[in-house]
Amino acid sequence: AGPCIKKGNKGRVKQMILLNAGQIFPRAKGFGDSPEINSGTGYVGSPIRTDVRIRSQLGNSLSLGFTYEKDAGESYFYKHKPEYLSGYFQYRGHRQLKQVVFGNFKLHHGLGLVNGTGFFHSPAGFLLNRASLMIMRPYSSKSESRYERGVGVRLALRNFKLMYWASYRKLDLNIEKLNLEPERSGARDGEAEQSENIDWMELFRETGLHRTANELSVRTLGYRVHSGVQGLYRHKQLDVGLLFGLESAGLSREGIDALGFTLNRGLNSFMSLHGNLHKGKWNLFGELALSDF
Repeated sequence: AGPCIKKGNKGRVKQMILLNAGQIFPRAKGFGDSPEINSGTGYVGSPIRTDVRIRSQLGNSLSLGFTYEKDAGESYFYKHKPEYLSGYFQYRGHRQLKQVVFGNFKLHHGLGLVNGTGFFHSPAGFLLNRASLMIMRPYSSKSESRYERGVGVRLALRNFKLMYWASYRKLDLNIEKLNLEPERSGARDGEAEQSENIDWMELFRETGLHRTANELSVRTLGYRVHSGVQGLYRHKQLDVGLLFGLESAGLSREGIDALGFTLNRGLNSFMSLHGNLHKGKWNLFGELALSDF
């Protein structure tokens, strides 16, 4: 239980810093001078796991959060940058401008069939909160996948709510899943033929581990751009929303240099029409989600 907050106490500053370090014993064979190091499967960093988390509430409208993490076996820095850093700056308003987030964030639209969490629960226990139809959460967790990095804005104009976001991230690739035939006739210099359309979402590695030379060799070889806009109209117990989005993925500059050829980028557009009607004990909801996939 926290302390009692008196009315009129504006401009409060709350700070939280968490330092965590640990190591698992006995130490794995991949650490230190061992045959695994020479074969490329050994760990390049120390066995110590470290993370630093910072949260700060600056007054009633501004907040920020940062997380630095180094898993066991990873180096503390990668190309003079922190091994993994996630964070955000957030502004929460009380008039038309409801929320602005710079940095990392997660999205939830409609019932979660597009860009959201989806139905990760049983239908028997399904409860729909009308506030969950449009959510943008700042993100500074240690998980290195399934979040956006860029800018997000939420506006409120009487019964109409609007949210826009734009995200760009560099991601690791599973190169072994690429089905390429570089020597096929007709391929130009510096290009590779694709035997079929590439599903870039299936090629991205989501473990976030960069301990071995093999894991480091595929780091940031791909990119993903994700942007869109959602409108939500609310009238009494009725909510109706419409979403348009665009997603693009392909090889980053590092990926082109490492592989020695280019690939066609993937492009996916999507639309979602969702609604919710609550009347007494009845709740009627649904979503129509369309995409190029």
